[in-house]
Amino acid sequence: MHLESFDFVSTSVKSKTKRSDLQEKLPELAEAAPADEMTKPGFKNKASQTQKIRQKRVQCTSVLDTLDADMERRRKMAVEEDRIRLKRLMEAINSDPPPSWHVASLMWLDVDALEKRIEAYEKEEEEKKNEAKKKKKKDD
Repeated sequence: MHLESFDFVSTSVKSKTKRSDLQEKLPELAEAAPADEMTKPGFKNKASQTQKIRQKRVQCTSVLDTLDADMERRRKMAVEEDRIRLKRLMEAINSDPPPSWHVASLMWLDVDALEKRIEAYEKEEEEKKNEAKKKKKKDD
């Protein structure tokens, strides 16, 4: 945006100010200028840390076990998100003032679907635990 484009600025102001005066001048640095303390590698600089943080991997015997473990992990994360969403919906439904009838009825439909999904997941987890106990008893 040029200063000349403003019609309300008087001509005396236009002639007094130059574009170069409006820009901030940066200090000139020599090419051999020493680096700041923050850019030097040291114990505080994260780039110089040697220990890498790695994700914990599941010990699986086959490719299908790996995929199955990954799907279980994703499903668990989705159910946790469903629980958070269910909590927020219940807070919105029970808020003061309550939502309109139309919005509340849509929220109750979502609550019902979320509760069914969470209950199905919990039921499957219980079945898996029971099967694991049965296998353990057979092995002993």
